[in-house]
Amino acid sequence: MKTPILRISLIVLAAISVGSSFAWTSIGGGDDVYVPAGKKIGLDGGVGNNYITSPTSNQVAIFSNNTQTLTAKGGFVGINAPVPWAALTINAPTQGAIPVMAVENPNGNYFYFNPSTCQGCVNPLIQGGDQALLFVGNNAPGNGNFVIGNWNSAPTGIRIQSNGNVGIDNAFPQQKLDVAGNIRLSGNITSSKDICIGSC
Repeated sequence: MKTPILRISLIVLAAISVGSSFAWTSIGGGDDVYVPAGKKIGLDGGVGNNYITSPTSNQVAIFSNNTQTLTAKGGFVGINAPVPWAALTINAPTQGAIPVMAVENPNGNYFYFNPSTCQGCVNPLIQGGDQALLFVGNNAPGNGNFVIGNWNSAPTGIRIQSNGNVGIDNAFPQQKLDVAGNIRLSGNITSSKDICIGSC
């Protein structure tokens, strides 16, 4: 039994690749469309730069400007990754400031991940080739604060504020490291300044 590459739920006009050329055809609602591997369904009026195709068996790909940008195969999805090997595989751009993944809300707050960023990009701490998870808070609420924690009603986790203060189980850290609880060390505490214990 053949499996359609897609099912059309609306009446559309599609450019079906026939050999090296495109031919317009009307597809009725609910019709199945069978396209042999390697053939194309054009999306740009027959120009041929943007299309859906099945490059190999059990694979569906979307090409934009003749570049394979989205691929689905065997439950895996690839973005700029023609051979996805995980549930979501993203092929990173070359080293630089452009992130691999960015998530933004309507307030303009966002975070992004880059597996190989450039020297001083976005943050002076970054060294060339560093992996970076960065957050930006342009508007309230949040204003650049970031939390790593579990789904829990208790305040457990790590909170990094935009001023650089880090709190462990502490929502409002007052110092560079502010821990709500005990600290256990296996090494020394080294400081070029005085070490204060208690009220100072």
